[in-house]
Amino acid sequence: MVKLVMMTYENEDGLFVEWCGKHQRFDDNCELIRDEVHHEKFSVRDMDGIDFAMWECDPVTFTYKDLEVTMVAYNTDCLNKDKTISDQTEVVNRQNKRIRDLMDKNKELESVIKMMKDEKEEGEEEEGEEEEEEEEEDKTTRAEEIARRSFKVGRNPTDSAGLDTDDEEWMRENPDCEEYVLEVWNELKKEKEKKQKQMQLDGNVQKFHYLAEIIDPSYETNECLDIETHEETKKKLKEQIQKDPNISYGDLLFIGSTYESRQEYGFAIVKDKDNGKVIGGEDGVSIALEDVDIVSKKLKYGHAILRMKECYPDIYEMFSYWGEEEEGDTEKQYREKDMWD
Repeated sequence: MVKLVMMTYENEDGLFVEWCGKHQRFDDNCELIRDEVHHEKFSVRDMDGIDFAMWECDPVTFTYKDLEVTMVAYNTDCLNKDKTISDQTEVVNRQNKRIRDLMDKNKELESVIKMMKDEKEEGEEEEGEEEEEEEEEDKTTRAEEIARRSFKVGRNPTDSAGLDTDDEEWMRENPDCEEYVLEVWNELKKEKEKKQKQMQLDGNVQKFHYLAEIIDPSYETNECLDIETHEETKKKLKEQIQKDPNISYGDLLFIGSTYESRQEYGFAIVKDKDNGKVIGGEDGVSIALEDVDIVSKKLKYGHAILRMKECYPDIYEMFSYWGEEEEGDTEKQYREKDMWD
């Protein structure tokens, strides 16, 4: 028989209750469960860590102290569990934050990698374009060189007989360039033909030269050639015609006259450049128009006369002894003999 020690105490509700000093626990058959049996029958896991005093006990013996002890144990257990949950929640939150940070960093890395990849692809594309441009430029240069060499030897670039071995092989390997080579070659031919035509025109188009002050420095002051130095002036005229590369056969000159009031006599036309000889007349208009040799060669004087009119208007006024009755009379006279342009 278990001896019980009875004692009275005041609980939290202010009531005095008796407590035997030991919780009495009974099984389903209402028999007392000894402590050692209790601990064997009810494990810590079964009681979830709480020694509930009311378990398996007779309601008659259940006291406020039983309730108080039970609630204190329950509250303590809840606090411990709350702290565990709080700690675990904090750990989870830290882990979630870490995960979010890693995901953000991963996105940043993915963005950087994509940007680097795009830059690399763009760089490779630009590099490829540059290489293509350089290759195309090299082809263009080589094609132009082949065209010039063919033009120089007077052979069509498509004619292998007129090409060097290297050029012939290059043309065979680059058939797409043949059209461009021909285009350049044809342009060179046209340019040459144009130059030749211009040379022919230049040889047939006469120029105007104002020589009065060159052969007689006092002409501007005297407004005529100095009669006392006239022989020296004629010598200077001959030398000027011979040495000046811009003066050609048939060119129109103004050399002045010793006749002060008749400066229209001062026009002349070159007849013999090598010997520095000229021919003159009563005025400038009639000299070329009345010379059989010049007329037969159809020399053109439009450019020379218009230049004189623009640059030396005072001289142009003396070009015709009688002057122009109507504007364009001088041009009309030259056109009638096909000697204007």
